[in-house]
Amino acid sequence: MDIIEPQQIGTDDLGRPIMYPDTPLLVTGSRDHTLYVWKFPVTNEDDILPEELIDLDEDRNPYFVRVLRGHTDSVRTICGYCVLDFKRNRCITGLVDNTVRIWDLNTGQMLPIMDHHRMLMLAGLITLSEHALVSVAADSTVRIWDPETGIPRFVLRGHSAAITCVQHTDMTW
Repeated sequence: MDIIEPQQIGTDDLGRPIMYPDTPLLVTGSRDHTLYVWKFPVTNEDDILPEELIDLDEDRNPYFVRVLRGHTDSVRTICGYCVLDFKRNRCITGLVDNTVRIWDLNTGQMLPIMDHHRMLMLAGLITLSEHALVSVAADSTVRIWDPETGIPRFVLRGHSAAITCVQHTDMTW
């Protein structure tokens, strides 16, 4: 699970901050192969959360935003930043099924499945910039993808064991 706090992602024409998301979000992963996105129940001093249980029916729950379906294995790790593409309103996930997936946050639809890794992928091993999506895995490879299309650009090999961290910047691509 991860809580995604609103962050300033830019400014509008009048210099006012553009915040995303509008309200804090709670993202949960499950062994049922899904991710659920919820509005985090934020309260002011005057607000009181109801003591009764909140209806779990997706159509009647005021906190429910969307279900992301399409993974073929348990969703065990969620990392809200470094995998949110604010420009395209997408989310990128990495799974133990060796795939990197792109999700359209407007529709909940899964876009390209990037299945070139051969061993364990985790969400924290993905980093995104405007021009490149980079993933690393237990297969000892660094893979660089086009963030718009999901098409692979480069594979970097050299490690002899699992890669456990990654960070990149938008240099020249």
